[in-house]
Amino acid sequence: RLRGPLQLKGASRDMKSAYRQLSTHPSQQHLVIVAVWDIVQNRWRFAIANALLFGLSGAVLHFNRVPTLLVAFMRRWFAVAAQAFFDDFRIVDLSCARGSAVKWFDKVMAWLGWRFDPEKNQKPTATLPLLGNIEDYSNCGATEELIIGPRPDRIVEILKDIAKHRISQHC
Repeated sequence: RLRGPLQLKGASRDMKSAYRQLSTHPSQQHLVIVAVWDIVQNRWRFAIANALLFGLSGAVLHFNRVPTLLVAFMRRWFAVAAQAFFDDFRIVDLSCARGSAVKWFDKVMAWLGWRFDPEKNQKPTATLPLLGNIEDYSNCGATEELIIGPRPDRIVEILKDIAKHRISQHC
């Protein structure tokens, strides 16, 4: 039984070469042809893509089915509070669980064969930088508030853009 205020931590995972992990069905491969102009031979070269091509409008919709399924699976079968934004996953866990949600997420994804980029992994922490923002879980137990705000470097860039537009309006 848990006692006292609950503290939360957030972690994130990013899929490695996400679109390349989804193959095309053999019956559809004739529809996924890549054409490149060969400047040496001065002619077009063609190749069949064995995976989804980033940039195809249907590829995004098709790919997004995968993270949606993975999140639903992790929530229902392993009670892992996960969320996905394209190929980025956020995992939220109780501090007292000592990272078990992240451990199970990693184990299940490895078992299913999905690859994640270890260099982009973010360990469980009370303040999680994610997609240009900082998620602050440190007061969740006391105030039941999750605070989300822009990273300091993002604020600087936004203020620069505002200043640039103000100057351009006066010219």
